Amino acid sequence: MKDGLQSQFFAIVSHEIRTPLTGIIGMLNVFPKGSNLTDDQSQCLETIDECSSQLMAIVNDVLDYSKCDAGQMKLHCEKANIRSLLKLVKASFQAKLDEKTLGMEIKVLENVPEFVITDQVRLRQIVFNLVSNSIKFSAHGCIQITVETIWTTHSFPLWTSRPHLELKFTIVDEGIGIPESKWCTLFTPFSQVETMSTRRAGGTGLGLTICKKLVNLMSGEISLQKKTGPGTSISFTVIVELLTDEAEKAAMKEASQDADIPFEERAKPVLVVEDNYVNQQFMHRLLKSLDFPNVHFAYNGLEAVKMARKTAYSVIFMDNQMPVMDGYEASKQILAINPKARIACITGDTYEGIRDRFIALGVKAFLLKPFRRDALQELLCYMFSSS
Repeated sequence: MKDGLQSQFFAIVSHEIRTPLTGIIGMLNVFPKGSNLTDDQSQCLETIDECSSQLMAIVNDVLDYSKCDAGQMKLHCEKANIRSLLKLVKASFQAKLDEKTLGMEIKVLENVPEFVITDQVRLRQIVFNLVSNSIKFSAHGCIQITVETIWTTHSFPLWTSRPHLELKFTIVDEGIGIPESKWCTLFTPFSQVETMSTRRAGGTGLGLTICKKLVNLMSGEISLQKKTGPGTSISFTVIVELLTDEAEKAAMKEASQDADIPFEERAKPVLVVEDNYVNQQFMHRLLKSLDFPNVHFAYNGLEAVKMARKTAYSVIFMDNQMPVMDGYEASKQILAINPKARIACITGDTYEGIRDRFIALGVKAFLLKPFRRDALQELLCYMFSSS
């Protein structure tokens, strides 16, 4: 299959899988806590949640691998706070850490700047994949994440004239470990260390391959390190840009604080543009739980444009693939009516360049389906802090 057709095929399949998964994961996420369920019913819900998350991880792995393999993966660099990024990773795994009674320690050395410029989505993906493996194959102990700076004097093929530095991330666990004889094949596609534990854990065998490709894309290297005692130690480096302008640093620090969303903005109506009824209901429940009680719906882009002419919405959540008029054209027309409109694209589309197209249009944020409550909360805080 030619690269273009292959990418189009994976993008379509990904979208069609992500749409129902958004409903499944979303409804589980807003299911009332403390409901009058039996232990057996609660366990069934937890199993559904776990299985849907595993399925989403498989979809992401296959799609990312196809992009990397076709040379279509590109970096989207922006200002990033490394310490905040690692806190988000830990928060994402906290429930699993508690379930397995594992600890996690994060150590960021003082020589790591507060803010750098990098593709924080891909950097978080690398750390997320490596930590996920550590948790998966650890029955006890503590997972340690260490970050340090290695200053460089030679040049790298990067995108601006700002100074660059090399960050080194090390993840150490006390799990089952990896035999040294298997190290040479560990980063090859579909490779897994065949043991009873790995067969039970499952997975596509693509996670470390994707990590290696992403690390290489960020001008870095990834490798396993020898360690005393049980477990695994894996390190990777990435090249980032250094912020040098004090005004830039100050602005970034202010924007990194959680936004205090004004009450009057929460009281305004919010518009959800989505042609899938289940996803509409999920968004309705999720927004109510985030104190946005007044939610309006449009089934396509044309309806959204008409509604935006009549009502000043606090936020507009825009799907992309819809009948009559798609999300891109609707966003374009709404921004022509009101250039200050807060629009967030929330879509299952993953084809290359879609995020850039929406952001270039003036859309404030982009979120890929499916997602959980904390991801939407983070998006809302960002939108109000940057407006």
